[in-house]
Order: sequence, then structure tokens, then C-alpha cells
Amino acid sequence: MQVEIKGLYAVFSTPLVPFEQHDRCAQVIQETWNEILTQWLPYSEFEYNETRRDYEYYDYRDHGWYFENKRQMDICIPVRQREEASQKS
Repeated sequence: MQVEIKGLYAVFSTPLVPFEQHDRCAQVIQETWNEILTQWLPYSEFEYNETRRDYEYYDYRDHGWYFENKRQMDICIPVRQREEASQKS
């Protein structure tokens, strides 16, 4: 399936997880989502744009062949500038 992605996204990389700790990957992804939504987003000049889809991006970094046999992926969330932030610019 091919999807065209448009608009502004905030991209966050998960911490590196040793490949042999595969069972920990889901926990690290969940913790990263939690940090984005509870720590970064509320205090940023952006808000979640619910008119577009968020997604997780898995590429060569997820295979464990790079970064000394550790895995990593990206979380991409659609954002738009908060109204009060855009009025300041």
C-alpha cells in the first residue's frame, strides 16, 4: 500500500534498544508515545492535528544491523501550530 503524507509532522525517535531485548521494544515505543503526548505536546507551540493520521516509521534502524546491534524507530504525529502561538508570529 502506498500513502501520500502531507502537512506538518513532529518526528520523535525512540531510544535505542538492544536487539536481544526484542520483548522490550513495545514497552519503549509505548513510553515514547507517553512522553510525546504528556510531556512534549502540552508545552509546545503545537497541538495534535486529528484531521490527519499519526504513524510509526520502521526503517533500516529497526533491523539491529546498525547502532551496535540496537534497534530504533520513529513516531510521527501530525501537528498544527496552536492558535495563540500563530498570533504571536
